[in-house]
Amino acid sequence: MSPEEHTPDQLLRLQATLNLRRHEGIRRALFWYKENPQELSKRTEEFDEVMEALTKRLAGQDIDPEKYQHAAQLRNLLQERKLASLKELASLSQKGKLSFAETTGILASINEAFQQIDTLLPKEWAWASNLSPQQTASGLLIEGYGLMAENHYRLPGLRRAFVMAFEEELIINHKNSEILKDVFSWMEEEKATFSPVVQEKINHFS
Repeated sequence: MSPEEHTPDQLLRLQATLNLRRHEGIRRALFWYKENPQELSKRTEEFDEVMEALTKRLAGQDIDPEKYQHAAQLRNLLQERKLASLKELASLSQKGKLSFAETTGILASINEAFQQIDTLLPKEWAWASNLSPQQTASGLLIEGYGLMAENHYRLPGLRRAFVMAFEEELIINHKNSEILKDVFSWMEEEKATFSPVVQEKINHFS
């Protein structure tokens, strides 16, 4: 890896430091991850594992709405549009990966998302400042990615659709992940919004 390239966890820490460090809870989380970098690396790797599975599902022939109702809704919203992994987003600085216009557009969406998060943290997203560093990172990672995708494609409702489809994929097929442990309490609160299959998974998760 060349000096100017960053791994996904390094990029997230850099962007959060540049844009969100004025928030005390974020500063605490950044300090904790500076001391425990492997924990953020683990979560970004798990995120991309879920993303890979979700992307394959969206590209498949059929999605069972009785099981993956939010994935079906996400595909209807995205149509032919693609969702990039964190690894892909982190590699945008490498020459030849994307056209200049594509690279500029995606980077602008990422920057816009972090600026919005900075605005949201004192109010609607105040929850992120009052959690463990692990929950803060996983929550902001999932919600922030959805926000970035919504900005990039200018599709109202995409953030919410992505978050729900991601969590659906997470609990059905990645039940041993650290991210699931971090966000499970929110899934419990919104259990009624998931399919009966996912609700059953939530009831028996331990």
